[in-house]
Amino acid sequence: MKISIMQENLNKALAVVSRVVSSKASLPVLNNLLISTENSLVKLSATNLEIGIIYSIGAKIEEKGSVSVPARLFSELVASLNTDKLQLVAINNNLKIKTTNLESSLNGINPEEFPAIPQIEDKPRFNIRADKLLSVLAEVAFNASIDESRPALAGVLVYLKKDQLVLVATDSYRLAERKINIKNSEEIKAILPIRTAQELIRILSNIEEGGGVNIYLTDTEIMFEIGSIKVISRLIEGKFPNYEQIIPEKSTTQVNVDKAELLNAVKIANLFARESSNAIKISISEKGEINITSSASQVGENSSIIKAKINGHGMDININGRYLVDVLNIISTDKVSLDLSGKLNPCIIRPIDKNKQDTSYTYLIMPLRS
Repeated sequence: MKISIMQENLNKALAVVSRVVSSKASLPVLNNLLISTENSLVKLSATNLEIGIIYSIGAKIEEKGSVSVPARLFSELVASLNTDKLQLVAINNNLKIKTTNLESSLNGINPEEFPAIPQIEDKPRFNIRADKLLSVLAEVAFNASIDESRPALAGVLVYLKKDQLVLVATDSYRLAERKINIKNSEEIKAILPIRTAQELIRILSNIEEGGGVNIYLTDTEIMFEIGSIKVISRLIEGKFPNYEQIIPEKSTTQVNVDKAELLNAVKIANLFARESSNAIKISISEKGEINITSSASQVGENSSIIKAKINGHGMDININGRYLVDVLNIISTDKVSLDLSGKLNPCIIRPIDKNKQDTSYTYLIMPLRS
């Protein structure tokens, strides 16, 4: 293999693919990435056997071929080069990197030992705008469990039904559901691993190219085609919990409140709640006030009162204040609603858009027992 390539393009691609390379891989080849040629493109591939990323970039190809080299060293070397172009030459499983004033050689591994990254050849199941996919993933993914003892909770449910895409994530203490309209005629349910969702969020946050994302699905794998990038992941086996049954259909009290004021009050309350598992108390008064309190025997106590529009009965509920801060940081509207139906029932938070509750996004926090 012998190619000439722009340093900027190569560095950008390496920053994406090298993220999935494990530093504690069981197989030496998994510490590497694969560089291969295909027509007039150079493909950079990396995998940890759960997630694979393939990034294609244009280059001048003088000789076709492939080579597998240490991902971290190669990425750091290319990022350090102060040059517009560089030449890559593969000889006997080793890679020479040449510029006008530098020549380095990396010891590689036989590229035939590099694991094949499966690609789905069928037509895409659906397409979604890149910015929309980024938005909906960011709105739910942070709720997924980090405890892999319950695999189905360590991922994001992708539920495709007629003309609607629903994403859901929960750790059993809180839950987020996001619905968007999409052109579709079939029903699909799949659980996307949380790490794959996180990598997609990072990639989508940094891509300069717009357009859509093609999504391909089989019973065991999912592939996202984002311009010149392909992200391939295994799906989580198992059944996602029947979450809809824990979302109350009605509430006895609805609170409409300024998001910024609520966020600030809860952040202050959390300062006093660190020693008490982030427990804060929200007291709702029919007079149109919310009192947010927290205390810790070693620190002290705090109380904040904010105005709100309240429909229904006054009540108290204890919740994890950090969970409330997380969702308020995600919601972009100026006002939010809290739906409550008793101190032992979940608290539902939704955006208020154009003076109406936006039911396309639902965030649920389970109460704490006082």
